[in-house]
Amino acid sequence: MSETEENVAENIMENVEEFNPQEFAENLSTQAAEIIPEEISDEDKEFIRMVIHKFCFLAGDAIIKDENINFDAAQASLVAQFIGEWTFHKSIDLARAGIDINLREGILQKIAFTIFEIAKQAIMKNLPQDQLIPLVEHHVDKSYKAALEDLKNRNVISEELMQNAESQSNVDSMVAAEEHPVISQMSDRKLLKLASVALILKNLNENKKQTMLSKFNDAEAQILNDYLKMEDLEGKVDVNITSKCISEVKAILPTPKFISGARYIHKLHKLIPMTNITFVKAMIETERPLIGQLIKSAAKNEEVEISSGIAGALFNYIQQKAT
Repeated sequence: MSETEENVAENIMENVEEFNPQEFAENLSTQAAEIIPEEISDEDKEFIRMVIHKFCFLAGDAIIKDENINFDAAQASLVAQFIGEWTFHKSIDLARAGIDINLREGILQKIAFTIFEIAKQAIMKNLPQDQLIPLVEHHVDKSYKAALEDLKNRNVISEELMQNAESQSNVDSMVAAEEHPVISQMSDRKLLKLASVALILKNLNENKKQTMLSKFNDAEAQILNDYLKMEDLEGKVDVNITSKCISEVKAILPTPKFISGARYIHKLHKLIPMTNITFVKAMIETERPLIGQLIKSAAKNEEVEISSGIAGALFNYIQQKAT
């Protein structure tokens, strides 16, 4: 080894020795403990603090002791910080999803190992940090889902619990809360319901959309508007979770106390295409002319002046005969 190479090696060792894994792990876990959401239980909070400290220390210690990793203190800190921050977020996701606390460390260990390897290789290749951050996030998401799917395939957790855990995203909630402080006061479940409502609103005309938005308070309407502007909202929300949320929203909506004749005709219009066309034609031919004309009008979704009583009886009659 030349004198220059020896000097470079000494500088690297001096730089990496400036990084103290124990001190770094203690600082990061203490900071994390201060921002854990209030709804997280004390037991979960202690677990989160513990697991962040453990994985940060192990990662930092491995970097220092591996002679093949010539990282300086900043690079070593970056790897440990990635592990600490994602351990924090995914720990909260697992707690909110109700994953047994005894299963969490195994999941988080797989994520931490993935981060360590991805970040280490990327830094060695001098990958810019603006490319490194999304790369790590992609592999964290992939590793997290793979670990949950493994538990589900081994019948350790249910399909529903797996989907619930996959739908959690504390990192997205924190980003959203910075833009909208009111979001920090909302549960993830409520945000999912608002996202589901936004999916429905996207398919309405502008007048109906604004009418619906006016039914929400200002904070919720603002969040809905942001969801409506979001590109590929459909791809960002799990279909199964969305369906459940929409069902829950529908269940709590008030049922109309009075249904107008026009609304019954509109319901009849939606029913007719689902009935046997031969049956409908037979009804038009055999029923009284007035009823036959109403069925024709409903099939074309034409406006008809009719009392709610007659229209309701007609709808119920055809519905019963058609099923």
